Amino acid sequence: ASVNETLGFFDLSPGFEEVTANLTTSNIVHFEAVVDLDYDLNACLCDSSTRKCYDSNPTISQNSLLMLCVNVDSDQVVISSIPSLTLEQEGLSYNAIVDSVPTNPSITGTSSMGTNSEAVFTRMISLFFDNAEEPVGISMVVLLRFATTSSSTRQLV
Repeated sequence: ASVNETLGFFDLSPGFEEVTANLTTSNIVHFEAVVDLDYDLNACLCDSSTRKCYDSNPTISQNSLLMLCVNVDSDQVVISSIPSLTLEQEGLSYNAIVDSVPTNPSITGTSSMGTNSEAVFTRMISLFFDNAEEPVGISMVVLLRFATTSSSTRQLV
């Protein structure tokens, strides 16, 4: 979008009888830029003690711990939060995390957040064992934010 702006230049030289005004018109151009950033985000079922991804999907028994490891392949961004985590099976669903808060903190939690490698854990609840032959799907939302560096932060005293 462009906007016309008129600027006035006045000659106030000695002798106040006459004032000369020269009007100059210029175009001011307003532009918007959209930047498309692309980061690889990886998630996997992982070992709770080592945080290493399993090579294949393990069998998870009722009430056992289920850990998901999430990482981003960039030092420009970090994982700021996991706003939602849902487990689903044939019309059944369990929202383990809603609005970045575990629905039941005794069985669901996250790592501290703020790095490019984080983890979330929950228990495989009995709801999903009535139809044990059907797989349980997991979906989650991961929010990223730009990483800060010591040169871009300042402390006010």
